[in-house]
Amino acid sequence: MKKSILSTVVFLLIAISFFVFSNNKFGPFTIAANTVSKIKEEAKPRKKMRAFGSEKELKDYFRVLAENQRRKSESRKDSKSLS
Repeated sequence: MKKSILSTVVFLLIAISFFVFSNNKFGPFTIAANTVSKIKEEAKPRKKMRAFGSEKELKDYFRVLAENQRRKSESRKDSKSLS
């Protein structure tokens, strides 16, 4: 009797652990793979902005940037008014 209960408990523990580790959220291999991909993404070099050659170039850049932001804010306002 004790032997059958013990074997049933062991079988259930093995089945539960197999289910947990086969699940993508809890699997040890998935966690390791996600960590490696995050490290690779962080290791990529970022885009660098070159220095401005003159004050005029800097002013032009800020003017274009302000226009883009203004357009985006206007489009957001328009989409909110349509909703």
